[in-house]
Amino acid sequence: MTGPSPIQEARAAFASLPPLGKAAIGVAALAGAVLLPSLWDLGRAIIGPRPTLPAVAEAEAVSRAPQFETYVGQVTGRSLFYNPKQVAEANPPPPPPSTEDTTPPRPSSYGGPSIAAMIFDEVWFTDGKRMKLGDDEKDDMKVVAMNPPWSATIAWKGVEFPVKLFEKNDVVFKDTPPPTPPPETAPPEPSAEPPKPPDDAPPPTDSPGTTPETPPPAAPPPNEPGSPGTTPPGASPPTDSPKQDRNS
Repeated sequence: MTGPSPIQEARAAFASLPPLGKAAIGVAALAGAVLLPSLWDLGRAIIGPRPTLPAVAEAEAVSRAPQFETYVGQVTGRSLFYNPKQVAEANPPPPPPSTEDTTPPRPSSYGGPSIAAMIFDEVWFTDGKRMKLGDDEKDDMKVVAMNPPWSATIAWKGVEFPVKLFEKNDVVFKDTPPPTPPPETAPPEPSAEPPKPPDDAPPPTDSPGTTPETPPPAAPPPNEPGSPGTTPPGASPPTDSPKQDRNS
């Protein structure tokens, strides 16, 4: 008595599978049917002879060989996980020495810290610095002179500036400038013309031997006879006598 054939065993095994297993076998069979033509072409390309290239393709390959080497050089030695190191470029030649004057200009106004206090021969600044009179220059600063408690002369960047601490009271400590001498005036030079008399001087009097500048006034003309206020010749002038009463 012979046993079951392989086909019968496969059918019995397939029948005993659950529905999910039967579905998986169906999907695998469908995928094999789709991939079978591709696998056939792959196997033939591996096993079969190499195809011959046309002459045009060979000439193009020769012309593109330098470009292909450039592409290969971009990938050779590179890592897939790290950035390549930057290639050090050749050091350029140093620039020629500049002939321009790079010395900073001298300051025209004080730009250092202000004065906070002056104690004996020491000056305290607002930035915490303390310098004594006569100390060496430090941070472009040096105390040159002190005028406590008003101000101090500070040399800042090679230029001396007066820096005030307190303002003087102009009423109590008024700085009076020294008196200025009057300007020297040169004596007047002698003039050849006689001096002119002032405007309010009296008119000059006639002296003997001189001719007056203006002629004397003319005498009034004589009155005609018979005119009021005239006296006929040979008659005595009327006298003012009191009028007498007619009844006297």
